[in-house]
Amino acid sequence: MLAVGIGHEVILVNSATKKSYKFGKQGNYPGQLQGISSVAFSSVGNILVADYVLNRVSMFSSEGEFILCFGTSSKNSCANEYSLSNPSALAIDAQDHVYVADTDNHRIVVFN
Repeated sequence: MLAVGIGHEVILVNSATKKSYKFGKQGNYPGQLQGISSVAFSSVGNILVADYVLNRVSMFSSEGEFILCFGTSSKNSCANEYSLSNPSALAIDAQDHVYVADTDNHRIVVFN
């Protein structure tokens, strides 16, 4: 599976079947997107999307259903102890730890 983020939409392409579909609604509420900077897959197929406009990371099922979000800013209500500012890249390790390049805060944040 390949995923590309464009604006507020994620486009998924299944390389085996050559079929594609997209999801994503524009907005500020949890589950909505504004400016996608990075997309990654967890080991169970969930899709994580870094949003540099909303300063958060959102998780969706492989079918595009919203699961949760983390990172906080004045533009969203995804609560946790970290405030992200311009998350620009994501990586996920074998234990599904999520590494976020928190660009404007000059750090890498790890979420379990």
